[in-house]
Amino acid sequence: MAENKVKEKADEILDKIKKAFRDFGYKLSGAEPDAGSDADGAGNADADSSYYADRTELIDRLIEMEADYRAKQTGVEFPDPEESVPPSLNEKPIEYVGKSEEEIAAEAETALLPDYEKNVNKATEKYDSETDTLENLRAELEAKESTDRASTKTAADEARKEYTGDMILQGLVNSTIMSYGNELINRAEAEAYSNYDKEYDLKYNEIRDKLAEAEAVYENALREYDLTYAADLEAKISKLKAEEESRLKEINEYNRKLAEREAAYQRERATMLQEMQKERSEAILETAAKEAEYEKENGISAEKQAEYARRTDAAKEFYSAYDKNQAHYMLLMSSDELITLLGSRNYMLLLNWNLTR
Repeated sequence: MAENKVKEKADEILDKIKKAFRDFGYKLSGAEPDAGSDADGAGNADADSSYYADRTELIDRLIEMEADYRAKQTGVEFPDPEESVPPSLNEKPIEYVGKSEEEIAAEAETALLPDYEKNVNKATEKYDSETDTLENLRAELEAKESTDRASTKTAADEARKEYTGDMILQGLVNSTIMSYGNELINRAEAEAYSNYDKEYDLKYNEIRDKLAEAEAVYENALREYDLTYAADLEAKISKLKAEEESRLKEINEYNRKLAEREAAYQRERATMLQEMQKERSEAILETAAKEAEYEKENGISAEKQAEYARRTDAAKEFYSAYDKNQAHYMLLMSSDELITLLGSRNYMLLLNWNLTR
């Protein structure tokens, strides 16, 4: 049924063209298609499907030439639908590059390190202060011990000197009394030194114990800060990773919905533009058809004849890419538009050009 309708349409158009050529005195060489030609009969159904996009490509081009000519000659414009419908919703996706594990770790360290260093510095300052105090005490103790030992030695030396003087005055220098007295002085001096050793050793040991205790407290504090910092750092990194995953999920979801909205808009826009372009083309053709009717009565201006010739050249260039039968079929199927856009005479010339090339 579809094939018969196509054939009937093609035959009807061809008959009109034959009559028009005869009226104008043109000979249609090869105008009668062969029985097996693809330009006629059942083959037209396939050709109509195969060449529809091709032939409309030329028609669309000629329509644009008509619109451009009319805008220049009369000031009447047919705005491009593309210019009236925004090409996009223009919703910008969020461009976000997720943080690496190294960056997350660095962020966690930056957040926790100040408090850790503050605690370590505080403990260090306390330890340094305590050890400085104890070292100062030990230095003072050493000075006092040195002074005490020096005083004892001086006192012992003076005692021996004075005792020796007395012994000389009494003529007892070589006596046992002389020896015994010196022995007592030496014994007292040695006992004093022994007491110093005991006394100061106790004090030195006390300072040493306090230093060891301060060091133990300090090291325990540092160890505790290290453990706490390590645990807090691990927890902070886990939290930041979870936040990063949540952020990426939200961004991806936002971008996905945005892409869906844009895709839906593009589908709607394509449909809208197709309809608007169709209405525009119909309006251009309708205006051109009215002008063609006017030209039948009043003739064609030189400017319009030149424009028709320019369009005819464009059509020839287009159909040259096809063989005669293909081009002939497309010329027949596009006859109404071509007659309107090229003028009847140029359309006939175009047909004859194709049949005789």
